Amino acid sequence: MPTDRTRRPIRLGAVRSDVKTEPRRHTPALTLTAALLGFALITLDASVVNVALPAIGSALGGGLSGLQWTVDAYTLTFAALMLSTGAFADRAGASRAYGLGIAVFTLASAACGLAPTLTVLISARVAQGAAAAVVLPASLSLVRHAYADPAQRTRAVALWGAGGSVALALGCALTVPPLTVVMMEAVPAERAGLAAGVLNAARQVAGGLGIAVFGALVGGGFVAGMRAGLTLAAALFTVAFVLSFRRAGRPASRA
Repeated sequence: MPTDRTRRPIRLGAVRSDVKTEPRRHTPALTLTAALLGFALITLDASVVNVALPAIGSALGGGLSGLQWTVDAYTLTFAALMLSTGAFADRAGASRAYGLGIAVFTLASAACGLAPTLTVLISARVAQGAAAAVVLPASLSLVRHAYADPAQRTRAVALWGAGGSVALALGCALTVPPLTVVMMEAVPAERAGLAAGVLNAARQVAGGLGIAVFGALVGGGFVAGMRAGLTLAAALFTVAFVLSFRRAGRPASRA
């Protein structure tokens, strides 16, 4: 029988040091938000860079081919490394791969903004594409593992995909006026007279495309009358474009 002397005193509120506490986990909603923002960021960057093409061409030069590589360096690297980076995310862990991809993408974006030459800019765009290839599979893996219920997981993946689609459409909508300016600047100097006539038509095309894209983007949230009005306006711009070219005379050739 243990006596009072052999009994060990019990202290209320004492915590055993050998018991490991459960690590704090993020809520599924927070994980989904972070993954969606990362996916939207890399998707938006695939098309929104076209907005800066006129400024890039005037500041760094390179001609039309250099501007094409500024855009394609990102998308080509993104697509080429997709499978490899997916395997890397599985081995390293989705959370670690996602953090690494976002960090590299941020540094590469800063390098793009500070690039002194077109070569440095294109190299930074390649780094951006490689980082984006890591972020995409890692963000999807984070969303899939954040929800245990299949129905909730399906809705979360749908929201994740919708965020990237909206970002891509937004970038495309913003690129119509800058691309028009770039293509007008690519016209040779000896065709200046023709360019002046084409500029009016290009504005009509850009206006029609812009209205059509705007209607496609916001059509789901507006009344049917507004969707019909936007569709009619886009059609009128297209008709004006065709009529202006039919009325335009052929420029006289130089001797």
